[in-house]
Amino acid sequence: MLNYTMIDEDVPLITDNIVLEITRKKLDVAETYVGLSGQVPISQTPVGETTGIDVPGQLWDSFHSMKSGIPNLLPDGIELGASTMGNTVDEMFTYFVGAAVEPKTPASGVLTTWELPAGEYVVCCFEAENFTELTTSALDKAMKYLFGTWLKNHKLATQPFSAEKYYKATPDATYMEIWVIPIPIEDVECQ
Repeated sequence: MLNYTMIDEDVPLITDNIVLEITRKKLDVAETYVGLSGQVPISQTPVGETTGIDVPGQLWDSFHSMKSGIPNLLPDGIELGASTMGNTVDEMFTYFVGAAVEPKTPASGVLTTWELPAGEYVVCCFEAENFTELTTSALDKAMKYLFGTWLKNHKLATQPFSAEKYYKATPDATYMEIWVIPIPIEDVECQ
Protein backbone atom coordinates (compact mmCIF):
# COMPACT_ATOMS: atom_id res chain seq x y z
CA MET A 1 0.00 0.00 0.00
CA LEU A 2 1.35 3.38 -0.96
CA ASN A 3 -1.00 5.31 1.35
CA TYR A 4 -1.16 8.06 -1.27
CA THR A 5 -4.28 10.14 -1.66
CA MET A 6 -4.52 11.95 -4.99
CA ILE A 7 -5.65 15.54 -4.57
CA ASP A 8 -4.74 16.92 -7.99
CA GLU A 9 -7.00 19.23 -9.96
CA ASP A 10 -8.25 18.50 -13.48
CA VAL A 11 -7.09 14.88 -13.31
CA PRO A 12 -9.65 12.07 -13.48
CA LEU A 13 -9.39 9.83 -10.43
CA ILE A 14 -10.76 6.35 -9.90
CA THR A 15 -11.69 6.01 -6.25
CA ASP A 16 -14.06 3.59 -4.56
CA ASN A 17 -15.31 2.30 -7.95
CA ILE A 18 -16.26 5.71 -9.40
CA VAL A 19 -14.43 8.08 -11.72
CA LEU A 20 -14.43 11.67 -10.57
CA GLU A 21 -12.61 14.84 -11.40
CA ILE A 22 -12.33 18.00 -9.35
CA THR A 23 -11.67 21.32 -10.99
CA ARG A 24 -12.04 25.02 -10.32
CA LYS A 25 -14.48 26.96 -12.48
CA LYS A 26 -15.38 30.61 -12.75
CA LEU A 27 -18.99 31.41 -13.47
CA ASP A 28 -19.01 34.84 -15.14
CA VAL A 29 -22.80 35.25 -15.25
CA ALA A 30 -25.32 33.96 -12.72
CA GLU A 31 -27.46 31.03 -13.86
CA THR A 32 -31.23 31.21 -13.29
CA TYR A 33 -33.36 28.23 -12.26
CA VAL A 34 -37.11 27.93 -11.64
CA GLY A 35 -38.46 25.24 -9.34
CA LEU A 36 -39.59 24.40 -5.82
CA SER A 37 -37.97 24.69 -2.42
CA GLY A 38 -38.68 23.27 1.00
CA GLN A 39 -37.23 22.82 4.47
CA VAL A 40 -35.45 19.53 5.14
CA PRO A 41 -34.39 18.27 8.59
CA ILE A 42 -30.60 18.07 8.86
CA SER A 43 -31.15 14.66 10.45
CA GLN A 44 -32.41 13.49 7.06
CA THR A 45 -28.94 13.34 5.56
CA PRO A 46 -28.36 10.93 4.03
CA VAL A 47 -31.78 11.46 2.51
CA GLY A 48 -34.65 9.80 4.36
CA GLU A 49 -32.36 7.65 6.48
CA THR A 50 -33.68 8.71 9.89
CA THR A 51 -37.36 9.33 9.26
CA GLY A 52 -38.06 7.27 6.16
CA ILE A 53 -39.53 10.44 4.60
CA ASP A 54 -37.59 11.68 1.60
CA VAL A 55 -38.45 15.40 1.47
CA PRO A 56 -35.95 16.13 -1.36
CA GLY A 57 -37.39 13.19 -3.33
CA GLN A 58 -40.91 14.53 -2.82
CA LEU A 59 -39.78 17.97 -4.03
CA TRP A 60 -38.26 16.41 -7.17
CA ASP A 61 -41.43 14.41 -7.85
CA SER A 62 -43.59 17.53 -7.50
CA PHE A 63 -41.23 19.57 -9.66
CA HIS A 64 -41.16 16.98 -12.45
CA SER A 65 -44.97 16.93 -12.50
CA MET A 66 -44.92 20.74 -13.13
CA LYS A 67 -41.80 21.07 -15.28
CA SER A 68 -43.52 20.93 -18.68
CA GLY A 69 -45.49 24.10 -17.80
CA ILE A 70 -42.40 26.21 -16.99
CA PRO A 71 -41.73 28.83 -19.69
CA ASN A 72 -38.27 29.59 -21.12
CA LEU A 73 -36.56 26.31 -20.14
CA LEU A 74 -33.06 26.13 -21.60
CA PRO A 75 -32.61 23.37 -24.17
CA ASP A 76 -29.60 21.74 -22.47
CA GLY A 77 -31.86 20.14 -19.86
CA ILE A 78 -29.75 20.94 -16.78
CA GLU A 79 -31.59 20.41 -13.52
CA LEU A 80 -30.26 21.60 -10.19
CA GLY A 81 -30.65 20.70 -6.53
CA ALA A 82 -29.24 23.27 -4.10
CA SER A 83 -28.81 23.05 -0.33
CA THR A 84 -28.41 26.23 1.71
CA MET A 85 -28.18 26.81 5.44
CA GLY A 86 -29.06 30.51 5.50
CA ASN A 87 -32.56 31.68 6.52
CA THR A 88 -33.55 28.32 7.93
CA VAL A 89 -35.27 27.21 11.09
CA ASP A 90 -33.04 25.42 13.63
CA GLU A 91 -31.98 21.93 12.57
CA MET A 92 -33.27 22.49 9.03
CA PHE A 93 -31.78 23.41 5.66
CA THR A 94 -33.43 24.75 2.53
CA TYR A 95 -33.40 22.48 -0.52
CA PHE A 96 -34.26 23.88 -3.95
CA VAL A 97 -34.98 21.74 -7.03
CA GLY A 98 -35.39 23.22 -10.48
CA ALA A 99 -34.38 23.54 -14.11
CA ALA A 100 -32.29 26.11 -15.97
CA VAL A 101 -34.29 28.92 -17.59
CA GLU A 102 -33.50 32.08 -19.50
CA PRO A 103 -32.44 34.97 -17.24
CA LYS A 104 -35.26 37.07 -15.77
CA THR A 105 -37.84 34.31 -16.25
CA PRO A 106 -40.52 34.92 -13.62
CA ALA A 107 -41.82 32.15 -11.41
CA SER A 108 -45.53 31.83 -10.80
CA GLY A 109 -47.75 29.98 -8.37
CA VAL A 110 -45.80 27.71 -6.03
CA LEU A 111 -42.66 27.92 -8.19
CA THR A 112 -39.71 30.06 -7.12
CA THR A 113 -36.66 31.48 -8.86
CA TRP A 114 -33.16 30.63 -7.64
CA GLU A 115 -29.79 31.84 -8.95
CA LEU A 116 -26.41 30.14 -8.95
CA PRO A 117 -24.35 33.30 -8.38
CA ALA A 118 -21.43 34.35 -10.52
CA GLY A 119 -18.12 33.58 -8.83
CA GLU A 120 -15.37 31.06 -8.24
CA TYR A 121 -16.31 27.41 -7.60
CA VAL A 122 -14.77 24.05 -6.90
CA VAL A 123 -16.63 21.51 -9.02
CA CYS A 124 -16.62 17.74 -8.48
CA CYS A 125 -17.68 15.91 -11.68
CA PHE A 126 -18.64 12.22 -11.74
CA GLU A 127 -20.81 9.69 -13.53
CA ALA A 128 -22.49 6.37 -12.90
CA GLU A 129 -24.10 3.58 -14.91
CA ASN A 130 -27.64 4.65 -14.02
CA PHE A 131 -29.53 7.44 -12.30
CA THR A 132 -30.26 5.52 -9.10
CA GLU A 133 -26.57 4.74 -8.61
CA LEU A 134 -25.66 8.34 -9.50
CA THR A 135 -27.95 9.83 -6.84
CA THR A 136 -27.17 7.31 -4.10
CA SER A 137 -23.82 5.54 -3.82
CA ALA A 138 -21.87 7.60 -6.39
CA LEU A 139 -23.10 10.90 -4.92
CA ASP A 140 -22.27 9.73 -1.38
CA LYS A 141 -18.76 8.63 -2.42
CA ALA A 142 -18.10 11.84 -4.37
CA MET A 143 -19.24 14.05 -1.47
CA LYS A 144 -17.12 12.12 1.03
CA TYR A 145 -14.05 12.50 -1.20
CA LEU A 146 -14.71 16.20 -1.99
CA PHE A 147 -15.43 17.28 1.59
CA GLY A 148 -13.38 14.73 3.52
CA THR A 149 -10.23 14.58 1.40
CA TRP A 150 -9.87 17.07 -1.44
CA LEU A 151 -10.99 20.30 0.24
CA LYS A 152 -9.21 19.42 3.48
CA ASN A 153 -5.94 18.71 1.65
CA HIS A 154 -6.23 22.03 -0.21
CA LYS A 155 -6.85 23.81 3.13
CA LEU A 156 -10.30 24.90 1.99
CA ALA A 157 -13.74 25.02 3.58
CA THR A 158 -16.92 26.06 1.78
CA GLN A 159 -19.72 28.54 2.18
CA PRO A 160 -22.83 26.89 3.72
CA PHE A 161 -24.16 25.96 0.29
CA SER A 162 -23.78 23.25 -2.35
CA ALA A 163 -25.42 22.69 -5.71
CA GLU A 164 -25.93 19.46 -7.62
CA LYS A 165 -26.15 19.89 -11.40
CA TYR A 166 -27.81 16.99 -13.21
CA TYR A 167 -27.19 16.64 -16.94
CA LYS A 168 -29.27 14.66 -19.44
CA ALA A 169 -28.57 10.94 -19.20
CA THR A 170 -27.20 9.02 -22.16
CA PRO A 171 -27.63 5.29 -22.80
CA ASP A 172 -24.06 4.77 -21.53
CA ALA A 173 -23.99 6.85 -18.35
CA THR A 174 -25.52 9.53 -16.16
CA TYR A 175 -23.45 12.54 -15.16
CA MET A 176 -23.60 15.22 -12.50
CA GLU A 177 -21.49 17.87 -10.78
CA ILE A 178 -21.32 19.16 -7.21
CA TRP A 179 -20.61 22.92 -7.07
CA VAL A 180 -19.28 24.56 -3.89
CA ILE A 181 -17.89 28.02 -3.13
CA PRO A 182 -14.43 27.61 -1.55
CA ILE A 183 -13.12 29.59 1.42
CA PRO A 184 -9.55 29.30 2.71
CA ILE A 185 -9.63 27.56 6.11
CA GLU A 186 -7.75 30.43 7.77
CA ASP A 187 -10.60 32.78 6.70
CA VAL A 188 -13.13 30.49 8.41
CA GLU A 189 -11.05 30.28 11.60
CA CYS A 190 -10.86 34.11 11.80
CA GLN A 191 -14.66 34.52 11.80
